Amino acid sequence: MPEKEIVSKKMVKESLQESNKNVLETGVLEEENKGYAIVCNDLVKDYEIGNFLVRAVDHVSLKINNGELIVIKGPSGAGKTTLLNLLGGLDSPNSGIIYSFGVRISDMEEESLSTWRLLNSGFVFQNYNLISTLTSEENIIFPLSLSGMELKKSRERAMKLLIKMGLDDRREHLPFQLSAGEQQRVAIARALANNPPMILADEPTANLDKKTSQFIKDLFKELKRSSKTIIIVTHDDYLIGLADKIISFDDGKILDEEIIEEN
Repeated sequence: MPEKEIVSKKMVKESLQESNKNVLETGVLEEENKGYAIVCNDLVKDYEIGNFLVRAVDHVSLKINNGELIVIKGPSGAGKTTLLNLLGGLDSPNSGIIYSFGVRISDMEEESLSTWRLLNSGFVFQNYNLISTLTSEENIIFPLSLSGMELKKSRERAMKLLIKMGLDDRREHLPFQLSAGEQQRVAIARALANNPPMILADEPTANLDKKTSQFIKDLFKELKRSSKTIIIVTHDDYLIGLADKIISFDDGKILDEEIIEEN
């Protein structure tokens, strides 16, 4: 990635940090929510599809402790991905409140919210969402450059993550030159790039070969030991078995919350 491009992204990041400064300094932090990674109250998210209004999340309230591994499971079309996006600040609710690590993010302006996501939420998407014109290394460097890390350190961090993912020999490959499993591993490395306190994953082992699927499962087991807060939408029995809490979700609502005493 050119030095000029990195500098430009750093300037953008500094601008976003400035816009977020007041949000983080004006009492948004509330004492009763500081002990939780997520506190959300009465969330509603609607989508307009043609002449119809679809309620994807229907008055959901939820608390997630710091360091918990949460699994959200339910049928296709239940609204699980929408809920995940709301919890990670990738989308905003039509109504309701979300606190993330004590900060109210549900009514942040988009600029402030994008900065919040960059520093606090690492997303792993089912369809990878890699930037097609960037190499594996550059896809990982991208969020690092936005957070203001200098190019040399960004490259060192990216290479370290590629080695961890077993992809050091794929650093200069573009996404179309990678297998599905390799793309997902690059996507996970990108999610971990800024060492966010929370990882959110949407069906991270779906449509992968058995070997890669096992690699990713073992990686989430390792991440759980790192005390990160992890929220996974999955049908994978192995990942479900790692959960501290299993949330059954359907028709936009939480049907049940099962707390697992020991793992």
